[in-house]
Amino acid sequence: MKLPLVLSAIGLGFVLFVLSLCWTQIFTGASQWTPEKAELWAKTKDRLHNLSFVVNSPKPPRRHADLDAAREEYDRVKAASTKLQAEFESAYNGPRTTATVLKWAGIACFGLGIVGHYTLKG
Repeated sequence: MKLPLVLSAIGLGFVLFVLSLCWTQIFTGASQWTPEKAELWAKTKDRLHNLSFVVNSPKPPRRHADLDAAREEYDRVKAASTKLQAEFESAYNGPRTTATVLKWAGIACFGLGIVGHYTLKG
């Protein structure tokens, strides 16, 4: 009666571990992070980079005489960049977190099955 449980635990552990290896190829996060968002994030980071020289310079250049307007735009672009970065990290880390949970659950089931096998044998 206990032998099928032991073999089931070993089999389940193996299946979970193999599934964890394939999880990031099956669920890539591409549905959440599209090429359009990637392009928008690149443009936002470029604009943020250009504005950082204007906002952080000790003396404002003549072409950007209004430092307050540049600072407001910098804050707005920085908020948009932070939001896009959070979306990217969520899309990137989501499948990897699931794969990690599957991997360790598989290792635990496999280990319990092995321990159960030697317990029944001895």
